[in-house]
Amino acid sequence: GYQDRTPFLKTALQTVDDMLRDGLAPDAYTVAHLLIICRTIAEQGKGSFAMREASHVLTLLGADAPTDSVVKAYAELCAAAMSKGANAVLCLEDAFDVMMAAREGGEALKSGTYTCIMDACSKSAAQGNKQALDYAYELAEMLDRQGPPLTLIVCNSLLGI
Repeated sequence: GYQDRTPFLKTALQTVDDMLRDGLAPDAYTVAHLLIICRTIAEQGKGSFAMREASHVLTLLGADAPTDSVVKAYAELCAAAMSKGANAVLCLEDAFDVMMAAREGGEALKSGTYTCIMDACSKSAAQGNKQALDYAYELAEMLDRQGPPLTLIVCNSLLGI
C-alpha cells in the first residue's frame, strides 16, 4: 500500500517494485535518489513521515553497505527532517548508524559527507539533543585519525571559510 505516500514517492517506489519484479535490485544510486525525494518531503513540513519512509528505503540496500552518496543523502534528510518536527535524537542516531555501516563496509566517505553529518549534529543540538555534542566529538575524532587535511576541510566548510 502506497496510497498514504506523496504522489512522487509513491511513483518512485512503484517503479522500484517493478524493478524487483523484473529481477533488478535497486542500486545505491537509486536508494540515494529515493532519500533525496524523502528530504524534499521533509522540507515540505513532513519530517517524521519522511524519516519513516527513509527507513523503508534503506532496506532496499539489502546486505550491501551504504555508499558515500547514500550516507550524504541520509544526513541531509535528517538535517531537513529535524527542522520539520522529526525526533532529533533518533535522526542523529540513524545518521550515525548509516555512516558507521558505510565505514565498516569499507566505504571511503568524502569530506562533503562528513560535513553533512556534522550539520546534522548541529541541527540536532539546536533541537535540544544533548547527545549531539558527543556525536560531534566522535566525528571529530574519526576525522582526526584520517588526518588534519580532512578535518580542516570539514571544519572550514562548517565555518563557511
